[in-house]
Amino acid sequence: MASFSFKQFHIQQDRAMMKVGTDGVLLGAWAQWPSCCKRILDIGTGTGLVALMLAQRCGEAAIDAIEIDDSSLLDAQVNAVQSPWKERLHFYLGRIQDYATRSAHLYDLIVSNPPFFKAGVARNSARHTLMLSHEELVDAVVRLLTPKGYFCLILPFQEGRDFIALAKSKGLWLCKTTEVSSTTNKPPHRLLMQFGREQCSCVQNKLHISNNQSYSPDFIGLTKDFYLAM
Repeated sequence: MASFSFKQFHIQQDRAMMKVGTDGVLLGAWAQWPSCCKRILDIGTGTGLVALMLAQRCGEAAIDAIEIDDSSLLDAQVNAVQSPWKERLHFYLGRIQDYATRSAHLYDLIVSNPPFFKAGVARNSARHTLMLSHEELVDAVVRLLTPKGYFCLILPFQEGRDFIALAKSKGLWLCKTTEVSSTTNKPPHRLLMQFGREQCSCVQNKLHISNNQSYSPDFIGLTKDFYLAM
């Protein structure tokens, strides 16, 4: 699909390596920020979907987005210019590993829908973990997150469990998780996670995307501000 329309913005994705998917929509609708949120960073923005969703949700926050693929970044820039929030969105081409060492900003919220297919799997390079290892991602977040900030991401369920241990070893504490399954009788296949710098009790819940071939009330409640059919 070359384009995708949401309630308040449109996604052009004819050049992007990774197209609009449920993972990005879940992350953009689920991510939370601290009470005073001035600046947000989207790591691996792709089409700009999550950055645009957060621009819609999060008041006056400035949103920076970084992408390593120049074709995907072109789509993201076009999508931002055509949105109501173009003045608040800023895009950068390059590796987050490099950006983290030179950025003049710290961020109150960092989000990422990161690569998760292992190298050697027949899928384009945007999904290879060799492009950005989980350790490199955590290291970048540790450099860029404000003391009270949150880091939110989505991963396949088991990789998410492994990521939690890695993040803890780097000083990021798990604050909230949502286990995502396709239906009520299927095991979770994705894990939404929120981390902070301060140790806290973790809030845990579950989300089923559908019930009996229709969207579940919880999924509708989460995404109703974005999907046209909701």
